[in-house]
Amino acid sequence: MRISHDKLRHIINVLDGFLKLKEKDVAKEVNNLLKSSEKFWGARLTKTYFNHHSVSFDLEGIVDDVLKQKILVESRNRNDISKYLNELKSYEVEENVFHIPKEVLDKPINAIRISESNKKGWSNEDLLLSIYLKDTHIYGYTSFDLPEVDEAVKKSAKEISNLNLQISFLLESYYFKNIAPYKDLQTNVYNKNYLNTLLDKISKSEDKQNYLILNIDINNLKKINDNYGHLEGDKVINYVASQLDAVTRDNEKVIRFGGDEFLVLSPNPNIEDVRTIINKIENHFKQQLDFHFEGISIGYAIGEIKDYKDFESLYHIADKMMYLNKKESKKRK
Repeated sequence: MRISHDKLRHIINVLDGFLKLKEKDVAKEVNNLLKSSEKFWGARLTKTYFNHHSVSFDLEGIVDDVLKQKILVESRNRNDISKYLNELKSYEVEENVFHIPKEVLDKPINAIRISESNKKGWSNEDLLLSIYLKDTHIYGYTSFDLPEVDEAVKKSAKEISNLNLQISFLLESYYFKNIAPYKDLQTNVYNKNYLNTLLDKISKSEDKQNYLILNIDINNLKKINDNYGHLEGDKVINYVASQLDAVTRDNEKVIRFGGDEFLVLSPNPNIEDVRTIINKIENHFKQQLDFHFEGISIGYAIGEIKDYKDFESLYHIADKMMYLNKKESKKRK
């Protein structure tokens, strides 16, 4: 199909505007696209996923606690949806649009079986779920309440699917332009490129603030690589990254600083909270695993960061403290 020059220009303008958005505004813009199209029934909640944490915006100002308990609707990260994507295909009514019967939604989270037979009819208590998906990468979803008229539902599902393709394209474009360059490919936490961009932004800002820098090093990774192979070592690296990402708050950035070294940057810390933060991280790693893992060592420093030199000074303090803690743990063994 040939696209006219005016239509192409319009698409480019929409994309340019979308790419200039801040991450927290992207979900809101998705909802604006939904509202600017033909009105859909009861669009409840949109989430977009760029990191393990989600960015959400409530379309109508509705907070539906029951809806948020559904495993296919509310998830701390995209893995909850990814896990059931193959089973979801039996519920697909249009491309990337799924009709979830009420009896499935009502089951406890740990007992949901998506592969149960799909009923033929529609109910206004069922859910229509539009998942923004490109290849196997899930960027988010929108959920819809259903009217009681079957034909209206089927018509709206087709319209939602068409809009889904546009939104999926925009989210993917946004991700590869604004997010991917700053992510470590292996672990999906931030990389040094992000750190440099952040420090550059801090140096240009008049609003200076204190930061807590945590320096986190994986214990004996070289020994694990040598004895069990680099695939086992990669499991450990990925595990540490995912656990740090899970335990930190949205305003705390996890950065892979080197092969087995991670930083956590936390703005405006209270000194008395440092031990609480470290304990929370250390306790999060106390679990049985099916691969070799010998723990982590942590050092920290607190101070104002105005530029890269300030960061380097704090980093060296945190680095020295981390190595002291590593030596102490070896002595205790």
